[in-house]
Amino acid sequence: MSPPARIAVTGPAGFVAWHLRCAARARWGGDLIGIGRDEFADPALMDKELACADVIIHLAGMNRAPDPDKIEQANP
Repeated sequence: MSPPARIAVTGPAGFVAWHLRCAARARWGGDLIGIGRDEFADPALMDKELACADVIIHLAGMNRAPDPDKIEQANP
């Protein structure tokens, strides 16, 4: 049996990503590669983390704010 894919997830502390990480731990016994704000702010760090991943699940983003323009600016 081949090892599970190395999965990176953006927004690792968000609601959906947190549950996805819990499911990965329960199913495979390991965690996903978290891609958070620090990685988004540093291209070299982002490249390093993504080089370890086979798959990326993009869950980062802002979805709750009173101003729709703020949501649009936060999610280019």
